[in-house]
Formats: sequence, structure tokens, C-alpha cells
Amino acid sequence: MNCNRRECIASTAGVIGIAGCSDDSDTDSSSDEIEQAGDETQETHSDDNEAETHLTQEWAFETGGSTNTSAIGSELVYTSSGHQSNTLYALNVENGAEEWSYRTEQGFDAGPTLDDEVLYIGSNEGYLYAFDAKSGEEEWRFEINGQTRASPVAKDGTVYATENSGEIYLIDAETGVEQDRIEGSNRAGQINSLMSIDTEELLIAGMRNGVRAYDLDTTNERWLVETELDAYPSLTAANGVLFAAGMDRHIYAIDTDSGSIEWEVDSGQSIEHNPLVSDGLVYAGNHEGYLFAFDQETGEEEWRFDAGNLISTSPALLDEYLCVFSNQTTVYVLDPESGAREGEFDLGSNASSRPVSTDERLYVGTDDGFLFSLTDDS
Repeated sequence: MNCNRRECIASTAGVIGIAGCSDDSDTDSSSDEIEQAGDETQETHSDDNEAETHLTQEWAFETGGSTNTSAIGSELVYTSSGHQSNTLYALNVENGAEEWSYRTEQGFDAGPTLDDEVLYIGSNEGYLYAFDAKSGEEEWRFEINGQTRASPVAKDGTVYATENSGEIYLIDAETGVEQDRIEGSNRAGQINSLMSIDTEELLIAGMRNGVRAYDLDTTNERWLVETELDAYPSLTAANGVLFAAGMDRHIYAIDTDSGSIEWEVDSGQSIEHNPLVSDGLVYAGNHEGYLFAFDQETGEEEWRFDAGNLISTSPALLDEYLCVFSNQTTVYVLDPESGAREGEFDLGSNASSRPVSTDERLYVGTDDGFLFSLTDDS
């Protein structure tokens, strides 16, 4: 049965377990084609052929505000919301039932981080919190100087957290006491993405003007790759290479040890979210509505998919399929090798937070205040 998601989901807060909704209507794919050297690139479109749904909604939980990227444990999934709700939630992975929650005055702009049964999250009123992941009991809070857009990183007993000026705080994971601080700068500005590279003992930040790597032992800067101002690159690492995509339209492949650029491509429009790397391909979607698949080693474009509208977040894998989220509320289900459209699902709202998948489920938060658990119905 075809149905709009808002017709399928009751308006009351909480969990609703219903069958997935499909939308058989064609999507306009009239956006101009990006100029590329050569004519061998395979391009597929959002309206190619008839397609099945391939996704089923297992449950949906109403968060009450724009929903951030989730952290997943063995029994609970954790998500947070921004304005209106301003709440951190712990939900049962099987049925979406709320196990515990914590409300703040100004909410959250970034999702939580789970490490060793402790959940860490930065709030908009300027605190980094540590919660017992099972009970929700607050273990400690640390005051920082402002809001944070990047989820914290927890590694070897230290939590790394950021705030608007670009400073990075090193906080003892057990006690919440500050150990050290990496000073920010006006030019570097706010940090959009933060991650660690275990093999190189690096902490890497995607900042206003580029990508900076810091030595975890000394906190000294190891290398810097500069981008245009206001690029705010998002980061993904695989096999010793960092893939950074940002508002300057470019995707960079950077050697994590030296900081040298292995390759870079211009996608033609801004990219807001983390690339996805799998089976030798790098996937990234831009504001013009194209999802690209690049060769991981060379940066050569293998194929592109025209979603017909702005691609609003990172793609994600669920079982054998690649899921792409467009600004028209549609989730397109693609063959990850060819980019061929295999199915679609009407989410009913735009998803701008990064989706997270496990072997069985795909979790995605929407701008109008829901966290969805989706499964493969094929």
C-alpha cells in the first residue's frame, strides 16, 4: 500500500512499529550534467525503470526535534535532538522503546559517542557529558567554552572534545578532569568533524580552512592540508588514507602518515557529509543531486547516480544495497557496484544527519524529529 509517512505515523511521541511505505511516483531528474573528461562514466537516474521498495520500517521514535547521528550498542541505540526537544535518548534496538533520556536547556548539534559502556556527548550550552550507557546516570560533566558541531572522540582513557573557536580539550575519561588543550585559531575556526587514526596515532580535525592532524602523544600538529575557507570537510578513513569532502566541492584522498594528497576531484557542487568507503569505492553525494562512486586508489569516477535533488547526507550500506538520501524525502536503494536503482522508500522528511548501519538495521534521524530503524525486506 502506498502511503505518506505522516499518514502512517501517529502524531503522539513514542514508538510506532509499522510496515514500510513506498512511493511509486517518478522523480524529476532534470538537473544539468556535470562536465567530465571522457564519456565512459556510467550514469543512472532516479526514474530509471520500475523499482521495488527493498526497505521496511521496523520502528520509528519521535524525538521532538531535529535528530542527530546515532551511536549503536548491543542492546541500545543512542540519539540526540536539537531545538524544541533538546534531549538525549537511549532506545531499545529491537522495538525502539525508550530506556532512558536526559534533557538539557539548549539541546545538541552533534551525536553521542559510545566507548566502554560510557556515552559521551557535547551540548549547546557548553558542557561535555559522560553517562553510564546502560542506566543513563550522569558520571561527570566538563565545561567548555561554547557549542560543538563534532561528536567527541574517546581513545585510551582520554576524551577529545571541541568547541566553536576550534580548541580541542583532552579530558580524562574516568574523572572528567582536563589533561591538556590544543589551542584553536580564528582562521582555523570551528571544527566540523573529529576522528582518530589508530595506526598512525593521530587525531584529525576537519576545520573551516582544511584538515589538521595532531600527534596523540605530543598534541603537536603533524600535518595540514589547506582547503578554501568555509569548506568544513567531513572525514572518513580506510587503509591508511583519509577521505575528506567539503563545501569547497572537492574530495581529497590524503595519506594519513605524511599528509600528502594522493588524489583530489571536483564534484561540481558542495558536499556536506562524510564519504563512504567500501570494496574499493568511495561514495559521496553533492548538492546538485549526484551520488558519485570513485575508485579508492586512483580517484577515477566509476559511475554516478542522479537523484534529481540535493543529496542531504552520507550514503549508507544495508546488506547488499547502497542507500542514498535525497532532499525530496526519498531513500534510493542502489546496486553499490553499478549504481543501478533497485528500489526506493519514502521517508517522509529530509534526513541531514549521517545514517548508521549494522548487519541488520539502518538508523537514520530526520529533520522533523524522528529516528527510523529500517531493515532490508528482500
